[in-house]
Amino acid sequence: MKYILAFSSTHGALKAESILKEAGVPFRLEPAPKSISAYCDLVIVLHEAVLAEARGVLDVVEGAGVEAVYKKEEGGMLRCDFCGRETDSVVRVALDKDYDRLTVRHQKRYACPDCSKKKDEEREERKNSSG
Repeated sequence: MKYILAFSSTHGALKAESILKEAGVPFRLEPAPKSISAYCDLVIVLHEAVLAEARGVLDVVEGAGVEAVYKKEEGGMLRCDFCGRETDSVVRVALDKDYDRLTVRHQKRYACPDCSKKKDEEREERKNSSG
């Protein structure tokens, strides 16, 4: 599985390219797909095996932070992990407040805009009913 890292500017993408090269993380710098080119004209594509390493290296350098992460399907389209539909964009699903990602293993899941909105509404409803 490949992932696309999007940045808020071309400068950020080029800075990330330099940092990843220096760290020895394998990746490809590519033109951004039309569906996400609003962020920047360039994206970094890498394999799932090095995603965490790349994020760790980039998150500590000012100006090289990743704006969004997209899962890239074989045919180029993205697929929602909740409804299974092909979509132009997916987002990582936010986790609930009691979840500790450092000590609890979890499955990475990405949602299309409709499923993401539904998850946010459910989360807000639980929050309002509990407190």
